[in-house]
Amino acid sequence: PSSAASDVYKRQFVYVLNCDIIFPVDYFGGIFMKAKHTDLEKLEQLYKESGNQLVVLYGRRGCQKEELIKEFCDGKKFFYYRCRQASPEHQLEMMGEEISRQYKVSLSRQTYEEYFARIKSGDPSKLVVIIDEAQFVAKRDASFMEAVAKLKKHKLYPGPVLIILATSSTVSVSYTHLRAHETGRNL
Repeated sequence: PSSAASDVYKRQFVYVLNCDIIFPVDYFGGIFMKAKHTDLEKLEQLYKESGNQLVVLYGRRGCQKEELIKEFCDGKKFFYYRCRQASPEHQLEMMGEEISRQYKVSLSRQTYEEYFARIKSGDPSKLVVIIDEAQFVAKRDASFMEAVAKLKKHKLYPGPVLIILATSSTVSVSYTHLRAHETGRNL
């Protein structure tokens, strides 16, 4: 990736947005605001495209990813979950609790596939699914990335969806794993 404040790379079915600020900047100054505006425009563009999209949004801690996500989600139907450093079993349990709470549903199975099948926008509008600090689950539980790939391919949710995997750490397995799942290969 380039050292520019905002880069977009389109790789077949995954968009990578780098909202990281590489150099010291006054966050209220023009450089950050321009980078944020560019990233926001790209997210809006992807949201308006037909079909499903997957975005990996990378930025170091403190680069204002959360503010970008919050501004982007304003006025949209979305599901947000922030992963924690936890065992795969506890992470699964915590996400299930969040889905049950937010959608007032009872979950029959404790799987990411079940979870993604139960989220909903409530109308035909595109649903935005944000998994923040995704590296905590992606590195420890392959079933999460497999479920994300199925969600992207319309196998778990019938309507249009924009999936945002936000991370403050490079998730080297995400693209490789998703690409392998897309082509039917095993890793």
